[in-house]
Amino acid sequence: HEVECKVAQGANNKGELPKDFWEKYSAMANTHGGRVYLGIKEHKKTETFEAKGIEQIEQVKRDLVNTANNRKKVSVNLLSNTDIEEIEINGKTILEINIRRATRKERPVYLTEVPFGNTYRRRHEADQRLSDDDVKRMIADQQFDSLDTRILKGFDFNDLNQDSFKAFKQSCATRQPAANFAEMADMEFLKQIGGWRKSRETGESGLTVAGLLMFGTYSTIKEEFPHYFVDYQERPEATADRRYVERICPDYTWSGNLYDFYRKVYPKLVADIKVGFVVKDGVREEDPLSHVAVREALVNTMVHADYSLSNKILVVKRPDLLGFVNPGLMRIPFEVAMEGGESDSRNKTLQDMFRLIGAGDRQGFGVRKIIEGWKEYDWRVPQFQELDEPSPRVVVKLTMLSLFPEKAVQFLKVSYGKQWQQASELEKIAFILAYTEKALNHGRLSQFSSDHTRDISDCLKNMAAKGWLATTGAYRSKVYHLPNQSAPSPEDVFDFPNNEPSSLNNEPSSPDLDGLGRVVHAEFSYPFIANLETLDPELEVELEGLAQTAREKQRVNPEEMKEIILKLCRGQYVTVEVLSKLLNREMETLRGQYLTKLKNEGKIRMAFPRTPNDPRQAYITVE
Repeated sequence: HEVECKVAQGANNKGELPKDFWEKYSAMANTHGGRVYLGIKEHKKTETFEAKGIEQIEQVKRDLVNTANNRKKVSVNLLSNTDIEEIEINGKTILEINIRRATRKERPVYLTEVPFGNTYRRRHEADQRLSDDDVKRMIADQQFDSLDTRILKGFDFNDLNQDSFKAFKQSCATRQPAANFAEMADMEFLKQIGGWRKSRETGESGLTVAGLLMFGTYSTIKEEFPHYFVDYQERPEATADRRYVERICPDYTWSGNLYDFYRKVYPKLVADIKVGFVVKDGVREEDPLSHVAVREALVNTMVHADYSLSNKILVVKRPDLLGFVNPGLMRIPFEVAMEGGESDSRNKTLQDMFRLIGAGDRQGFGVRKIIEGWKEYDWRVPQFQELDEPSPRVVVKLTMLSLFPEKAVQFLKVSYGKQWQQASELEKIAFILAYTEKALNHGRLSQFSSDHTRDISDCLKNMAAKGWLATTGAYRSKVYHLPNQSAPSPEDVFDFPNNEPSSLNNEPSSPDLDGLGRVVHAEFSYPFIANLETLDPELEVELEGLAQTAREKQRVNPEEMKEIILKLCRGQYVTVEVLSKLLNREMETLRGQYLTKLKNEGKIRMAFPRTPNDPRQAYITVE
């Protein structure tokens, strides 16, 4: 989704800027940036590329620069001379154009002179026109450094939950006695912390958005933000099952505001987390790094949220992970947030309020604290995602599973000796994944590392060049595995014998089945649905119910079809043949239109990555 190739030959076959280039420019600039190559033809069926070249390259460059600087054509020029580069391939000259992600102050990047109807965002491999509401949110982010300083009309001090407000004031007074917070009148204190403000421009004064969100009641908050909802769920199992054993959400038995949500949820999140105290200058630090990481994640969820959106704040606790979801995308790229030192929260007053009680800071090191806190215990690298669909949101997952399982480490130490000892952290992660999952690719390794995508590519290439990893397949189908191991094939899973004769003529036995008629194999943690005829009737009816919309309709919204596939493949591998029967679609149609896209998006995983086009290929939903 960050790379696009265009033949760009024009009517005379000598080179021309493609007509849809500026839509692509807008889309990439408003999303994560990207690169466009002009003069390259992509053969989608074979996933290969051919250099066609551009003969009139100077003319194309002139058109590019002139249009980029024309405010009637495009709102902002993001291209410098170094972003437009000529490259020679097999005697052909192609043009590489680097489009950086626009800053918050530059977005929305739109075409013509009107943003509405002319602003695009990159969605997977397509450029999608943004709705007017999406554009308005971008403009609001552009114009206002902080969205929570707005003065609310018709609200006053009586709209606050007094118990929440007094508890917060007491906490601030205890932590910072020199500030004399305890001696201040309530209204004076509220003004000091930004909950009440007077506009120097208009002279009006009143309760701010931050004051309402932090100390209001659920009913009064909803008057200004109809979609406001905060939700904590404690789930008993490390699965996608959404059943919970405890839930905290606005139910009118408590205030429902952000401060009380924080007070209720934070102790529950850290209650069972292993503690490792840090010693500094001979003195034990007060908070273990794991608790600091959780606190940062929880506070970030609230201070970065866009409360005008329809989706809620969600915090999930499972035995294997902690999950945080907030409405709205990041204001700065994650790469910048990971480096630290640059803070740009959507609600800076809320951020200051939490800082007063020792929860978070405004130095821009929150994401780094989360990563470092988790690394201290050799847990898997925290996962940060920006998702556009069905609504914009940021997802943070803190997985409490060891990145380096003891069994895998011992095997690799014995098998690879000095190679393992000399390997970098990224190389060790690749080794571990190759051992535990039998095969890995660029996308899978990216999920376990915060390294740049090009560094990950170089790492895998270098490990293959050194002979540390072997490769199978090519281009997007390429997978890496340990040289002395091979991933299970469909033959291993669906046709393996159980070492006992199943009949007088010694034919191999059928694969082992579980109680629901699914194939089980020692190499996989989850069962396979390979044949509907062997399934338990109740499970078959359940699957047909999930697929009912697709079975009954010839035309189904692509996103709806993807969701159906994800539900069918949740917690089990399902072969393409079975999916074809359940969904009433041709196998090739499923592969081309849905399965490949879901795989590239990281939403499903193949059982047999070394033989991607095998008709017995099976897929499982990635949780």
